[in-house]
Amino acid sequence: MTRADARDHGSEPTRIAAVESVLHSSAFHRWLGLEIVRADDGEVILHLSVRPEHVVNGAPSYVHGGIIAAAADLAGDLAFVTRTGTGRPTVDIRVDYLRPANPDVDLRVAARIVRQGGRFGVADIHVHDTFQREIALARALYAMS
Repeated sequence: MTRADARDHGSEPTRIAAVESVLHSSAFHRWLGLEIVRADDGEVILHLSVRPEHVVNGAPSYVHGGIIAAAADLAGDLAFVTRTGTGRPTVDIRVDYLRPANPDVDLRVAARIVRQGGRFGVADIHVHDTFQREIALARALYAMS
């Protein structure tokens, strides 16, 4: 991508359109059900309405960690979409689960670019419930080239 291409994704409507395009491009992304709350330069906030298929039915029930990890990974990728206009492959992701996510409470997933280099980019992702309790922290590495 040229510098001119990157500048084309600088306006808010263009960033949101690029993020929506990637968010809705995959059946899995659509199945997750994430919605865009905000898309700024290098940052995104997504909303996840928890559904029964996201939940582990044990005693007690909780949102499956794979759902949280997938939402975090996608949010990190979309943070780069705000700058590049396209999705980037994940090289590595680490997710630290801080507490179980209550299946009756929606989640907010916020990602911010920490570093964007020529070959790799790093994003930090925070997952909170609607009571502002931190559910998980993630750091992900994406291929830029």
